[in-house]
Amino acid sequence: MVAAFVMSNSLMAQKNVVKVRPLRPVVQLGLGAPIQLPLSYERVIIPRLTGAINFTYSLEGSFDPPFAVDFGNLSAPTISGWQFGPEVRFYPNISKDTPRGFYVAGFLDISKNNYSGGYTYELPDYGYSADLGLEGDISRNNYGLALGTQKIFGKIFCIDVKWISLAWGGVNSTIDVTGDLGLNSLPIGIPADLIPNWENAAESLENQLTEVTDFPILNGAEINVTGKSTNDGAIVEYNSALPAVRLMNFSIGIAF
Repeated sequence: MVAAFVMSNSLMAQKNVVKVRPLRPVVQLGLGAPIQLPLSYERVIIPRLTGAINFTYSLEGSFDPPFAVDFGNLSAPTISGWQFGPEVRFYPNISKDTPRGFYVAGFLDISKNNYSGGYTYELPDYGYSADLGLEGDISRNNYGLALGTQKIFGKIFCIDVKWISLAWGGVNSTIDVTGDLGLNSLPIGIPADLIPNWENAAESLENQLTEVTDFPILNGAEINVTGKSTNDGAIVEYNSALPAVRLMNFSIGIAF
């Protein structure tokens, strides 16, 4: 039994790798973004081929970058969420034991973020403004390819560098707008077709989201926005196809 246990451990050596990205929380903190905690587990399936599960949890925090960002009439949002996805890696170098050396990876990322913030609905020509609240979620799916190198030192310590990742996917979001339109104290002279109501508020926010290019999750992409009123608020939905390029993703971990 002891011999079988030792042999099984020997055969299973270096088949598993657990990794974290130590620089990600530091970078997020420097950018004024919510801190993310990424974790990855990789397992050898057959020689030259591995499978992995990647998971990232985003702590709740405000997007408050040290550089100027034009949100228009939108306030900086508070964001929290998660990201999850499988990955398959091919290690072509037959002179190195899997999972070591250069690799080509195919991956899928599924993420969801909840956010809240504010929106100032205003008619500046007539001296009207109302501060409204926003709550919503952002769902994003990405699939793509990556190139990288993984090294294992002393049969335990692992360094994984993804040199470049290219992905394509889509983002979808639903925003609920609530608040007080201040209908009891409207300035005099507002035309009938501009009198504040939830239909006009939805249209105003729709136009604002279409114009704002610095909104964090959109990355300047062209978006499709639709808004509609409800009995006590408004709902605005947007979606877009977004490319994603990442360089130099660095991870450290333990192999066993």
